[in-house]
Amino acid sequence: MRIHGKVDLNQRAIVKVIRQWPGATVHSTADLGGGFPDLLLGYRGRTILLEVKGPKGKLTQPQVEFHAAWRGTPVVILRSPDDAINLMQNLDAAHRHGIVPASGPQPER
Repeated sequence: MRIHGKVDLNQRAIVKVIRQWPGATVHSTADLGGGFPDLLLGYRGRTILLEVKGPKGKLTQPQVEFHAAWRGTPVVILRSPDDAINLMQNLDAAHRHGIVPASGPQPER
């Protein structure tokens, strides 16, 4: 039985991009394993779970199951620092346009 998760080689570069973004916080959760995503991002009132994969990496079965069962905001998969930049820019654009996270009970999937 595996207790700790694996850290993908590109995670350090992705974390560096996010930590340089003003107002963003990011924490590694990779050691949790069991399909739980690798990173937890806090930004502009949102909490986003991030899964880091290499360019051709695939989700493991526990990750697929976690993503399917998760009832919060869908898990975001990042494959490169450019993906992290795009995510942060999209979050900034949503904020500028007044798009805010949903609150209250969410419908069953």
